[in-house]
Amino acid sequence: ADRSVRERLALAKLPDFTHRLTELTKNLPPLSAAVQKLIEDRRKNFDPGQAVADRGRVVFEKTCAACHREQTRPAVFEHEALREGCTVCHTPHGSINRKMLVASDSNLCLRCHAQVQGVSAPSGAGIFIGKVDHSPFLRQGTCWSAGCHTAVHGSNVDPKMRF
Repeated sequence: ADRSVRERLALAKLPDFTHRLTELTKNLPPLSAAVQKLIEDRRKNFDPGQAVADRGRVVFEKTCAACHREQTRPAVFEHEALREGCTVCHTPHGSINRKMLVASDSNLCLRCHAQVQGVSAPSGAGIFIGKVDHSPFLRQGTCWSAGCHTAVHGSNVDPKMRF
């Protein structure tokens, strides 16, 4: 297994980790130096902060759109993140999170949607996203799993993507 992957798995402190890893990888061919260099070069050159919307759209249309047709349709109220491409929120080559998301909780949404401590709230407390105190909603789960912003890819009826 790749050293960095092995180290990250070890941090999880899984029972019998060493034995399980050995069993899972014992029949794998050795990683050649050329393949290892190719992997390292690709990792080094990958920068999710340098997303190019047109290139992402082409990749999506070639690979993802065959199954994910709903996401190819235009929406009256577009989620701006789609302009950057799917990888803003999803890891297309696999993730430990459901729906291949890059994060499993509301922190995914809060990466772009700023939260502000509620200085304008009557009690001076709360988490405001936009002009709405989201404190009670954040306790219920993520922005979409709490049942609020369920049309995360875009909506034809609601600018806040609630349905």
